[in-house]
Amino acid sequence: MTMPSTANSYIANSKITAKTLKSLLETGSWRGADLLDIIPAATVASLLIDVVACTEKIAESVNELACLAKFKSVDDVVTKEPPSLLAKIRCGRVRV
Repeated sequence: MTMPSTANSYIANSKITAKTLKSLLETGSWRGADLLDIIPAATVASLLIDVVACTEKIAESVNELACLAKFKSVDDVVTKEPPSLLAKIRCGRVRV
């Protein structure tokens, strides 16, 4: 089995976007607009921010379980070399 690695970049992009969305909601640039028009959009934005946070926690748990199960990193499978230093650091086998 191999460790999942493709989700990391998507999660990083999602976190950046969620942070931007949250700051837009907090700035109050919506003032002066009709409240009934804003509520649905603010609700969806709030739910998206929560989904990103939950997805990040799930990805961390999956990575931790992959380390505990001693999954190989994708790089190791392709190159047939010993685990990379980055994979060892992620699994807590090397302290930085």
